[in-house]
Amino acid sequence: MRANRLLSVLASLAALGAAMPAAGAGEPTVDAPAEVRVQRVKPDRPKLPMLRFLSANRDYLRAELDRLRVKRVDVGGDAAAIDPRFLRYGDMIAAARAAGDSAAAADLAREGRDLYASVTQLGSLEEELDGLDRALDAQRERLAALQSDYAGHQRTSLVVVLSGWPGGDDPGAVTISMEDGTRQSVSLTAEQREALRAGGAVQVMQRLVEPRDQLLAVSFGVADAPGWLELDPARNRLNLLRFDLARLAAGDAASVAATTWVLDDRTP
Repeated sequence: MRANRLLSVLASLAALGAAMPAAGAGEPTVDAPAEVRVQRVKPDRPKLPMLRFLSANRDYLRAELDRLRVKRVDVGGDAAAIDPRFLRYGDMIAAARAAGDSAAAADLAREGRDLYASVTQLGSLEEELDGLDRALDAQRERLAALQSDYAGHQRTSLVVVLSGWPGGDDPGAVTISMEDGTRQSVSLTAEQREALRAGGAVQVMQRLVEPRDQLLAVSFGVADAPGWLELDPARNRLNLLRFDLARLAAGDAASVAATTWVLDDRTP
């Protein structure tokens, strides 16, 4: 659950950026967001040789599947070792709370002073500022650890986010159909609509995908004809797809602007 929330935050923050920051010297380059064309007509994609083989041998494969039988296998019920990263998260949360308490105490003490009249008091202020710097450094290290755990070791997955708000009708819901036949429809809540009107972004889907060129269909509201787009997810990375609803016209899915990019998993 925490991993999903963290990925959702990362995806939302990434969706608000117009472009990725430029890489510095010695750092790996990160591809800038690329526009994806949303088409009204489904592209004509030739079937792969493997798919033609499976279609030609469908009856044989089904017969072989019918021969499968359930077999009971006894396995040990011993508990497995807990990932040491999860054990470290409790200490990280406690340290973050302690740093917050120290900063709050410093603020309360500072409010009670009208004027720093002596060099000693100014020195005390400098010590407090140094303490805040240390707290920020520690927090940055904790965030880097979370970034490494949850963003740096991904399986091939796709996150779909929405941004912008159409000037006409309320989109109501978004429906995304994958090439494997799965279909997911998400109705926008009042909170999500308000976030889009305020210039934010909302996540509507996250799932594992195959790292190959795929064809997706998207529709908004009760539109009869979906929009089609081709996507080539990067292997073992978190791929993001954003639909900008600002230009959505009367439920015409092909009128939206789509952008795709790969999550930058470098430590900030």
